[in-house]
Amino acid sequence: AQCESTMGTFSFGTQMFGRGSYESAQRDSCECIPEGEVEERYVTIVEALYREQNPSMVGEARNKVIAHKQKEWKLVHALHEKYPQAIRKEQPTRPPTKPPKGSREL
Repeated sequence: AQCESTMGTFSFGTQMFGRGSYESAQRDSCECIPEGEVEERYVTIVEALYREQNPSMVGEARNKVIAHKQKEWKLVHALHEKYPQAIRKEQPTRPPTKPPKGSREL
């Protein structure tokens, strides 16, 4: 639902210039999380990032995620811009799957 909608929005511009490869990469790298587990997953992600990059902020992770409700990706993006050394490129270890109904893309 929302995963597919988001993917559709982002892939609109690439439809004329190689849609298949973009959608394939999006499917391979996205992880869809049940709606009720999204906040906790983002808290875990932000805590881990702070633990590595700025341990004094670990206790603020939950408040930061709550303050970015429905726009958690903006928080993660801002943190990656602030701490670019935290970004690691890895190959996906799971097969691509279709997003389950009632889930959100991370």
